[in-house]
Amino acid sequence: MARFRGTMEGVSGHEVSRLGGTNTGLRATVNGWTSGIEVRAACEDGEDIFRVYRTGGSHGSESRFIGELHEDGVWITADDKE
Repeated sequence: MARFRGTMEGVSGHEVSRLGGTNTGLRATVNGWTSGIEVRAACEDGEDIFRVYRTGGSHGSESRFIGELHEDGVWITADDKE
C-alpha cells in the first residue's frame, strides 16, 4: 500500500497521479524556464516529512533547500536548520 500520493493536472484538464512508498518516498517538480520548485516526501522514523527546494527550472540544475514541513504542521526553514 502506498504511503504517499501525488497528483497533477495540466491544461488538458486530465489529472494524473503517482504513488510512493514508505521506503521510496515521492518526488515532485514543477518548472518554469529559469526557476522551479521540488518537493520530496519521505518517511523518517514513522513520520512524514516534506522537504521543499528551489530549483533552476528547466534550464538550470541548481537546487537550494528552502525548508521542511513535518506531519504535525511544523515548518522549519533552511535558516533554522543551520
